Amino acid sequence: MTIGWVKWRRRIGLAMVAALSALALAGLRAAAGQSATSPAATASRAKIERIDHFEYQPTPLTIPAGTRVVFSNTSRVTHTATENGGGFDSGEIRPGESAAITLRKPGTYVFHCEIHPFMHGKIIVR
Repeated sequence: MTIGWVKWRRRIGLAMVAALSALALAGLRAAAGQSATSPAATASRAKIERIDHFEYQPTPLTIPAGTRVVFSNTSRVTHTATENGGGFDSGEIRPGESAAITLRKPGTYVFHCEIHPFMHGKIIVR
């Protein structure tokens, strides 16, 4: 083999490893029912739950079953959206970032911020 061919194969291999790593991370987040996306990249059926001034807005948020909810942090500090009882947990959402969940079962989901326990919200799924 020539030196050029070896370098080319190495580059392809590194590109494949990077692509597989990105897919694995996306798969893990999807398995958890979460994904970190920008609010602009959300699906048309998604509903936005803004986090601003230490409040979830709107609350309650009423949605049909199967709707994707995007928690968009428009404040200047990090927050979470964690269901009481542990049904879902967004993880830390830094300022300007977002996290999404999909709620498939009808019911009332009460959640809070793990960092700021005085913050509470509610999502009603019909």
